[in-house]
Amino acid sequence: MKQHDQHTELIAKHLANETTEREKEELFAWMNEDGANKKFVDEMAQVWEMSATAGAQPFEPDFEKAWAKIDDATAASSQSAKVVPLSKIMRRWSVAAALLLAIAAGLWWWLRPEPTRIVEVRTFYHQKKEVTLPDGSHIWLNDHSTLTYDARFAERNVALDGEAFFQVEHMKTHPFRISSGEVTTSVLGTSFNVRAYAGEKQVEVTVETGKVGLAPADKKKSSIVLPAGSSGIFDKKTHEVRLTQQKIPNAVAWKNRVLFFDDTLMKDIIETLERYFEVDISVSNDLIYNCHYTVSFEQPSLEEVFKILSGTFNLEITRKDGGYLLSGEGCR
Repeated sequence: MKQHDQHTELIAKHLANETTEREKEELFAWMNEDGANKKFVDEMAQVWEMSATAGAQPFEPDFEKAWAKIDDATAASSQSAKVVPLSKIMRRWSVAAALLLAIAAGLWWWLRPEPTRIVEVRTFYHQKKEVTLPDGSHIWLNDHSTLTYDARFAERNVALDGEAFFQVEHMKTHPFRISSGEVTTSVLGTSFNVRAYAGEKQVEVTVETGKVGLAPADKKKSSIVLPAGSSGIFDKKTHEVRLTQQKIPNAVAWKNRVLFFDDTLMKDIIETLERYFEVDISVSNDLIYNCHYTVSFEQPSLEEVFKILSGTFNLEITRKDGGYLLSGEGCR
């Protein structure tokens, strides 16, 4: 009996077609050890099949009825003056044991925790995706990004490696959380952008509407709340979070396909272009970084941007080492 008890859960998983290859090998090895073991599994299978064909109603074992049958059988045996062969008694108890173990297996099957199913959404080079979550929230994934979450989505938790724009449905009692390595972004309902590529030195959060909390995993470090129109940065080296003096410019340009520069230093323009077009841009003269420019582009191409910059500041642009080199006198 004890030996059977140890294998009840394994047998139930086998009957439900949920065993792994290793568990199958363990069960078959146990069955081959003794013919009684195989017979016990066969009896369990018969009870299982009968319960499966009984209808689609939830499994509700009648314990009182089961025990009554066993008690009746035991009472009848004790009242009889006849000598009952030991083999018949053992068989009766074997059937009773099989019935009880089948009930236990049925309960395990009905009450077992539902296995977690993780949903993973990936984007690759120059690929973007829009995702609608079970709670109605919308996510736009930038390229080279991975979003994962529990399919049941009971806790409204997601993990992000890469960049995404979130438009979160408001649920007052259920915060929405984004884990990005060692920092967590928490909201109730708002729209914001998270840039959290594994290979970069920081995580950037830019808020469009509502408020967003930014908290390091290290509880000793302070967390911050970002209002609409602001940005926050998490430094992966120091594990510190800070509120920037102004919103990171063009943080969502990848999504709306618009670049806007307002009296912006060429140094910052180049940095934005490198991020937007995923290219390397260098200068032959540091004075080029001193130039300022105001301009906007809608769905721009790199060639279009270079043409305007070169014409405005008399720059020569050439290909070099897989990137681009800007040459010229620059600005003083």
